[in-house]
Amino acid sequence: MKPAKRGLKVVICTLGLGAQIFFSGCSSVPQHEVSIDAISDGPQKFSGVSYRLLARDPLLTREVSNYNLALASVSAALGGKGMYIVSGANHPDLLIELDFGEAPMLVLPGSPRMHELYLQLSARKYREDAPARNFRGEEIWNVRVSVKEPDPGVEHVLPLLAAVASDYAGTEHQSDIPIEIGDNAPSVVSVKSAVSAAHAMKPGP
Repeated sequence: MKPAKRGLKVVICTLGLGAQIFFSGCSSVPQHEVSIDAISDGPQKFSGVSYRLLARDPLLTREVSNYNLALASVSAALGGKGMYIVSGANHPDLLIELDFGEAPMLVLPGSPRMHELYLQLSARKYREDAPARNFRGEEIWNVRVSVKEPDPGVEHVLPLLAAVASDYAGTEHQSDIPIEIGDNAPSVVSVKSAVSAAHAMKPGP
């Protein structure tokens, strides 16, 4: 396997303000600070690339609601880059391992309790000679995004994390320049809209 080049960690301060603030000053867009750690095996193609998502830890699938939300969010974000989920028994170009949840955090005495919520995607070339759960194909790219929030519920940030992860998947960061993004950023709004539309199309119980 060709060694993947490690990118610099990028901290994104989501300080974006909505138009309502500019004109009325009566509301604000939620702010987040997103940390990104990405590696890539060189420039990547996304448009027209097929993939299949797999839970890195099968236990993730037990949290049905959050797992389905993560799948929908990541699928929408990658779809916005031109990637598509392979259908039926067809072989994908990539197998993408999905991981998300809360990472342990050291809380200093007297400090407010914060929770590190993360989403990680690891893309590997599909190997037909290896079972889906035991593939050891070459890793093409890996991206981990996280936020520190007072709310431990990862579900409220999954669409945001998926949008940011798709923006930085397969890239190499040459500079540590803060990038401003808010909940009203086009990529985030697009993912949320796609997830809401997919949910609305599901048949009721």
